[in-house]
Amino acid sequence: MHPSAGWPFRDRLRAGATTFGGAMAFAGLLLAGELTGGEFKWKTFLVMAGITVVLAVGCAVWYVALAAVPHSRWTASVLGAFAVKGIGLTILAPWSDKDAVPYLVGFGMIALGAAGYWFLRGSAFAFAAFLGAFIVANKFAGYITGDSDGPLMYGLVMLVLGLAVAAAGWRFDCRDITGLLGGAVALYGFVVVSTVGTLVAAFARGLNQLSSELGAGSAGVEGVRDLDNDLIATFILTLLLSLALTAMYAYSHNVGYLILAVLGAVQVLQVALAGVATEHPLRWGTIILCGIGGLLLVAAVVDQARRTGYVMPNRSGGAPVGGPPQGPPQGPPPGPPPGPPSGRPPGQPGQDPSDQPPSAPPPAPPSP
Repeated sequence: MHPSAGWPFRDRLRAGATTFGGAMAFAGLLLAGELTGGEFKWKTFLVMAGITVVLAVGCAVWYVALAAVPHSRWTASVLGAFAVKGIGLTILAPWSDKDAVPYLVGFGMIALGAAGYWFLRGSAFAFAAFLGAFIVANKFAGYITGDSDGPLMYGLVMLVLGLAVAAAGWRFDCRDITGLLGGAVALYGFVVVSTVGTLVAAFARGLNQLSSELGAGSAGVEGVRDLDNDLIATFILTLLLSLALTAMYAYSHNVGYLILAVLGAVQVLQVALAGVATEHPLRWGTIILCGIGGLLLVAAVVDQARRTGYVMPNRSGGAPVGGPPQGPPQGPPPGPPPGPPSGRPPGQPGQDPSDQPPSAPPPAPPSP
């Protein structure tokens, strides 16, 4: 349950207004970062640094001056997380072309996010640390992926990042947030792989067909096979990831995991399969996708039927359809032992005034 569930309406309104105001300020910082154009400009740099300072001061005010307010720590953590992201983007925007800067910024955001979470126990810092980890992983994926490599390497790096993020927050109260962020970034990597792989494979097949018609041989067939292998691996890994997210939903009761699993099945699996099965996409899509989905549905129905003893309820309100219930027949509930309602033998006086014996009349007063 979210900590704001027990707050009064006015407290929730103030916390929401402060969070939305911080988001608007951070949007201005993003706009200034886009206007830098990858170069250092004093005007945009001062605007970004000023917004970051304002967010940090707002965090301090909520934590120190408004400490008596029940939601002060939560609101301070939200503004502090915005400030951490502002620090990273203020440095990264003008100097992103430097090789070491993304790593320094990313690890710095991870450290500040971890320190903020330890101090304020606000889950918003988990997202700031995740953003720093994504900057590092994205830079590393671009470094290790060569021009001749397929897009699968990028998806594998994002998968490792997602597993690391989910594992890092598993022992803390932010485990659901880090788990959802990890699952989302892993699916994002496979979305990139499936989309890029499908487009590049279609373009390569078109070139191969044009080359064969012009009599230039079958150059590039090996590259198409490599892309097909990447798409097959993407399909298998995304299927396993979606099943794992479904299991996480069953374990944690958080519907966000189930939403990610559905997105993985709808967005990634069908794109990857369409990119591989180019000759008979309808046939293979029906056999593989519907076959896997049908097996899961049948397994769930059979398991539920076994738990209920194969007894089908009668929706009209009558007795259930199926065999009689096991066990001895139930009789009427046992009643009280026989006897008078008062619980005492007949003729014995009790607390009722009608049961008391008659008393003698009071003596007459003496005559004068």
